[in-house]
Amino acid sequence: MRWIPLLEYARERGELRDDLDVEKAARWLAFVQFSYLALPEMVSSPADLEAELRAFVLPALLTEPRRGS
Repeated sequence: MRWIPLLEYARERGELRDDLDVEKAARWLAFVQFSYLALPEMVSSPADLEAELRAFVLPALLTEPRRGS
């Protein structure tokens, strides 16, 4: 699964929550990714998609979600 190396890299850099199961997170991210691909009408614009990802996906994964980056 393509997400695993990315998540492992983030873990090595200390960016992921300590309690995060990388394999489960990779499956969840793939689900989110394919949901948006299968149902593009879920968001009205690229800016809305980015806002949703920053609001919901990043806080689920990161030790300290980045603000304004």
